[in-house]
Amino acid sequence: MIRNEKEELASQKMLFMRFFRLPFLTLCITVFGLSLVHGQTDIDKRGFVQVAASHRYFQWEDGTAFFPIGQNDWPEMFDLRKRTREDLAAYFQNLRRHGVNILRLLMDVGVQKDVMWVETSPGHFNPAFKKWMDTIIELARLHDVYLIIALYPNLIEGPTGNWRFYPYSKTADGFLEEPFDMVVSAEAVVCQKRRFRYFVDNWGASPCIFSWELFNEFWLPSKRSSVRETIQAHNRWIEEMGSYAKNYEMKMLGRHHLRSVSCMRSEFPADVRGLKTEDTTMFQSPHLDFTSYHGYGRQLRGAQNVTTNFGLLQGNRIEPDRLILSIHETVNFMLSRSPDRPILCTEDFQFANPQAASYRNPMNPIRKMLRDYTDEERYDLFLAANWSFLMSGAAGPTMRYPMEFFEDGLYRTYGSLSAFSAMVPWSRFDARPAHDKIETDRADLIGMAMSDGRYMIAWLYHDVSFEARQLIQPHVTFLGLGCQSCLVTWFDSRNGKILRKDNVRQSFSNLKVPAFQGHVACFVEPSDNLPGEKK
Repeated sequence: MIRNEKEELASQKMLFMRFFRLPFLTLCITVFGLSLVHGQTDIDKRGFVQVAASHRYFQWEDGTAFFPIGQNDWPEMFDLRKRTREDLAAYFQNLRRHGVNILRLLMDVGVQKDVMWVETSPGHFNPAFKKWMDTIIELARLHDVYLIIALYPNLIEGPTGNWRFYPYSKTADGFLEEPFDMVVSAEAVVCQKRRFRYFVDNWGASPCIFSWELFNEFWLPSKRSSVRETIQAHNRWIEEMGSYAKNYEMKMLGRHHLRSVSCMRSEFPADVRGLKTEDTTMFQSPHLDFTSYHGYGRQLRGAQNVTTNFGLLQGNRIEPDRLILSIHETVNFMLSRSPDRPILCTEDFQFANPQAASYRNPMNPIRKMLRDYTDEERYDLFLAANWSFLMSGAAGPTMRYPMEFFEDGLYRTYGSLSAFSAMVPWSRFDARPAHDKIETDRADLIGMAMSDGRYMIAWLYHDVSFEARQLIQPHVTFLGLGCQSCLVTWFDSRNGKILRKDNVRQSFSNLKVPAFQGHVACFVEPSDNLPGEKK
């Protein structure tokens, strides 16, 4: 235990009866009161989200599968913070109407201490934030939207960074010299535990919290320590804070929410600096429940040099097949590091409108990649990228920032994925890559599949230019399924509609695919599934 923590816990015990019991009872009464006023919601009935028994996906406490489809709050929340409760309610209603079931909230956003800043100074909590968060929790519960709450932002030094404004920094009347001190200072860790208790004491009983993200983009470099020493300090912090988060919630609630820290890209900085990946515990620590990474590295290393690594560009355009395969390799890279828990890409900025203000810089590679694409092509590319996440073994599609995105394409994607995911029993699906278990009679198709020998999901992508696409009707063979007879549900992966259902024998081959243009998906399951089986 880090020094000073014993004193902190002892003080907490002495003050518990006086200062904590009333807020906690108030929370319970508030939650109970909301149930009386609004009735019990679906979220109330399901309980907390858990990792499924397969360790690859998520489920609720009752065993029903939960497949996260969502986005990040920023920059919309910059406007929403100034809006009325009615505006916020409309925002959540719009998300849910389009199949979005999870929203990631990043605390302490920006450089101005406004409603999104949790603390005005270390240990002094912002009453405006609490009022705002009360409303967010209530509306998320009512509209069936789950929340990833990222407790700390990435902390960056320099003239354009946020560290100089951050309450813990000496330049902002705090007590820390550099961001690295957040993980090594005993006083800072005590403050972080106090912040965690603040969240749990006020909102921890709410099942609409999907997870606590203990730190966003968890890499706090040091000027005074080697890279190896810095990583070891990060590992100790994960063990300390991850175990504390679970233990405190178990003590107060009898159960705990999921825990994670996010990585700024698929590679941890150790990889870049030549250290072995096993030097980090972020991807395997028993004190975290799933792996969270951001889509700014590896498959999007092209943002630094788009002609290297996967060679995403062909001339001035990003090639869809290269993007699909690079995402596949990235997810598999992550799964190799976290083989026994779910993988989520919880932050991404790809595919925004290249004509938007934030992409006017002619050197911006995203603008360059998408410069000649129409809205419909960008939508198709974004949709194909998300199917690639799904078909590579991620626990859900990418959670992107909606920065000046063409909104219709964004929500069409979410709607399609939501409709398909409702068919799959994710909580019982021990999915593994099975791309060699699907064969077609066309060389211009990319076929991807995930299977556990009983269930299979498959996706066919027509690898031709957007303009050259025509309706095609290939033949396909599925291999390695253990069921005697199977139900194949064909699904238009562009619009979310079921195209056809086929009942076939286990040894079936040369099955004719429904006519499709662009890409198509299917779900294969035993046709003798019992009615009412939980999905």
